[in-house]
Amino acid sequence: MYKLLMIVCCFIAPAVRAQQTQLFNVEMIKAKAGQMAAFEAGWQSHVARFHAKDNKTRHVHSILSGPYLGYYQLMEGPSTFSGMDGNNPQKKEHDLDYDEHVLPNIEVRKGNLIYAHMDSLSYHTDVHPEKILTTVFHLKAGAEKEFLAEMKRTAQVDRKINSRSSYNCYVLHFGGSLQQVMLITNLPEGFSQLEEGYFPAVPEAFKKAYIATYTQQQWDRRNKLLKDLVERYETYIAKLNKPLSSPLP
Repeated sequence: MYKLLMIVCCFIAPAVRAQQTQLFNVEMIKAKAGQMAAFEAGWQSHVARFHAKDNKTRHVHSILSGPYLGYYQLMEGPSTFSGMDGNNPQKKEHDLDYDEHVLPNIEVRKGNLIYAHMDSLSYHTDVHPEKILTTVFHLKAGAEKEFLAEMKRTAQVDRKINSRSSYNCYVLHFGGSLQQVMLITNLPEGFSQLEEGYFPAVPEAFKKAYIATYTQQQWDRRNKLLKDLVERYETYIAKLNKPLSSPLP
C-alpha cells in the first residue's frame, strides 16, 4: 500500500489556495438493500426532468473498493458561490420530486461537500476515462500550506518530464481545522495501470528532475510527507456509471 501511495504522490500537482476557480459538490450515496434499481431509475428521471438544461455536469461513479464499497460518488459542477444566491423557480417542485422518487431509496447520504477544482493542482485534465483512483487526504492541523507546496513542486516536475500521469485535484471548502485534499487519478487504460510495475513507484526521470530543481535535501523531506502532514487517508477505485452520468467529453 505504501508503494501505491508513492505512485499516487507522483500524480499530485501544484496549488495556490487563492486561485480557486470552479466549485463541485461531492456526495456519497448508498442505496437501500434491494432498491439499487429503484434508486437509479428515480435518479435518472429526476435529472432528466429538472437538470437537462442546466450548465452543470453530473458524474456518478460506482465505488468498487475501500470503505465506501457499494456507494455511488456523485460529483456535480462547476458552480460558483455567487451562483448559489440565484433563485430557482422550480425549487419547490424539484425538492418534492427528489423527496418522493430518489430519497426513499437511499440508506446513507454523506456530504454534500463543496470542493474547489484547482487547475494548478491538476495535470492533463483533458483525459476523461471511465475508471479512476480516488485518494482523500485528511491533513493534520496547520499542514495544508506545506502539503500544497509539495504538490506544486510535483506538478512542475511532471510537466518538465512530460509525465504519463493524469489527475484532477480538489481542495475542500469549510473543512474546519482538518483540511481535505481529494486527488482523482485518471486511468484511461483501465485498472491495469495499477498493476505492479506498470508505473515505477518513483520514476527515475522524475527523481532526477526533482533533485536537480529542488535539491537532494528536499527530496529526502518529500519521502516523509505522508507521515508528517497527513492525519489519515482513504483510497478507492471506481467506475463511471454511464446511465446516471452526463456524457463524457
